[in-house]
Amino acid sequence: MWHDITKPLQPGMTVYPGDPAFELRTERHDIYKVSSIAMSVHCGTHIDAPSHFLLDGDTDDYPVSRFCGEAMVLDWREGWPGDIQGCARVLLKGGSGLSEDEAREAAEAGVALIGTDRLSIAPFDHEAATHIALLSRGVCILENADLAGVKPGKYRLLCLPMRLKGAEGAPVRAFLIDEA
Repeated sequence: MWHDITKPLQPGMTVYPGDPAFELRTERHDIYKVSSIAMSVHCGTHIDAPSHFLLDGDTDDYPVSRFCGEAMVLDWREGWPGDIQGCARVLLKGGSGLSEDEAREAAEAGVALIGTDRLSIAPFDHEAATHIALLSRGVCILENADLAGVKPGKYRLLCLPMRLKGAEGAPVRAFLIDEA
């Protein structure tokens, strides 16, 4: 079974406080329509590149293999799971935001991608510290995934960021596929 964990992009959607709202404009011509969008690259389900918080960080040089492969969905409402050794991709469902220490622990455990269903991986009052702890250690961040209908467990993640040259993040289309 496939689970589309991508939040739909639509006018009126919730965005990170201070970010521009999503806008969709459609023009009708004689025999066709053309739509345009205006949005932050951090709108909807997206990844953060190192340059989002690191001045000399990469923008779009992550290998696609980081975003595809075995993933573990964990119920974060029960607190930080602690032992995540051997999990290359971890998606956290619920919770209040990853602390700087938890971010370091995830990186040290070998996590290559960490994601959340929240607008940010970090608590709103510790944004920079958590992001820097992950991004400076090469950990990819996936934010604002729709994990509402997904149970904790093992899945295959397929997450494809847009190729935006020079951007500090990118919208994605993401799916979890049941391993069974």
